Amino acid sequence: ARPRVDSEVNKVDKTGRLVAKPERVSVSARPDVPEADRKCKYHGVTYLERTKRFQGRYNNDGACKKKTCGYFPTQVEAARAREAAIKRFGLESMNKMNTNAAGVLVEKP
Repeated sequence: ARPRVDSEVNKVDKTGRLVAKPERVSVSARPDVPEADRKCKYHGVTYLERTKRFQGRYNNDGACKKKTCGYFPTQVEAARAREAAIKRFGLESMNKMNTNAAGVLVEKP
C-alpha cells in the first residue's frame, strides 16, 4: 500500500468537525478559444475538450480505420496536416478533402 499524503487526509477543525474541501475551479488550457470556434469547420477535424486542442483524423484503409495526424492549437493547422497526410499516403479517394482544385482550404458546407 502506498503511504497517504497530506492532501488525501480529511481536514478537521479545532472542535473535531470535518472541514469542507474547497471547490475545484477548472482552468482551461486554451481560454482564448471561444465556444463558437470549437465547432469544427473542416472535415476530419475534432475539438477535444480534455486537451483543449484540435485533432486531425483520416481514413487509413477500406476497413474504416481512423488514423490521427496530431493535435494542434488551431483547426486550420489540423486541417492542413490532415490534407498533407492524405496526399502523402495517396488516400484522396477514401477521404473528404478540405481543399479545392487550387489547394486552398474550404470550410465544409
